Amino acid sequence: MRDPAYSNTTEPFEPFTESFQFLQRTNQRSAHRLPSFSPILPNLIKWGEGVSMRLKRSEFLMRKFFSVLICALFAGALMASATSAYANNHQDKYYAVSSSGHGYTWTPSEKKTDTTSSWNNCTGCNGTHNAEIAAQSSYNGKVHFVGSPKYAWWTGKTGYMYNNVKERGYNYATLWISGSPYVSAQGLWSPDSV
Repeated sequence: MRDPAYSNTTEPFEPFTESFQFLQRTNQRSAHRLPSFSPILPNLIKWGEGVSMRLKRSEFLMRKFFSVLICALFAGALMASATSAYANNHQDKYYAVSSSGHGYTWTPSEKKTDTTSSWNNCTGCNGTHNAEIAAQSSYNGKVHFVGSPKYAWWTGKTGYMYNNVKERGYNYATLWISGSPYVSAQGLWSPDSV
């Protein structure tokens, strides 16, 4: 079975050794005849990694783009809702008005931006009077009564006042006060409410 030339017991079994040596000789011979792929293979692997990195980078950029886009849309929606909720003219305006004997007076015009109720806080007056919200088509223009209800008002009374200013197509509102011939009132009011 064993060749006497291979009497050393430390060497591997003969058929495997010969097969391995044959493969080594074949690779050495074929290396001279065929182009070697060994220098190309690492470059090919690097190219593949580059393609993979480019795909990963483009995927990363696409994800980043869409995340920024979603954030921008969310911020825009938030701003739009905040603008629509707080764009109305609900800041308090001080007024102090009085009649010179004809029994009515009104405040300067204020921009009416939506269909919400107006708000009135009477801090002082010369007795009970009627208050209603009237309409004006331009700043301090002609006063139009648009079917808004009249409310009895007195010093210390605070509340919302329903009105039809925007519903009737007007853009300005005024607080109309009527009562005794020399009616006077002061306080805070706003044409819109929150």
